[in-house]
Amino acid sequence: EVEGRLERQQNQMAAEAAQLQSSFSLKQMQDQQELHHAKTEAERVTTQQAEVERERRRLGQEASQWKRQLQQEQLTLATQRASLKQRMEQEVEALRHRDSTEQQGLQALSGTVTAKHRSAAKLTRFLEREPRLASAV
Repeated sequence: EVEGRLERQQNQMAAEAAQLQSSFSLKQMQDQQELHHAKTEAERVTTQQAEVERERRRLGQEASQWKRQLQQEQLTLATQRASLKQRMEQEVEALRHRDSTEQQGLQALSGTVTAKHRSAAKLTRFLEREPRLASAV
């Protein structure tokens, strides 16, 4: 009977050991699956972070490119504006000079016309006073 009890205890202990071994193996498999899942998730996150960083750098470069292009266009427009302003000032000055020259010419012509008018008036008065000369003319 002692042998039977010892055998039963041994069998029970063997069954418990087998149960523990099975539970341990199952737990080990679950841990391995969780570890694999964690590694896969970590790889996915790392890949996603790398993609986000690449996109951030690409957008930064694109923004820098746009900024350089905008600055270049602003410089070009400022240069064109300055050139146009200078041309306009030169045109205004040329027009002023032309107007001044024309005005001087008109004043000279006006002076000549006025002088001729005065001379004609004097000649007319003279001829009116000297009828014998008037008939000769």
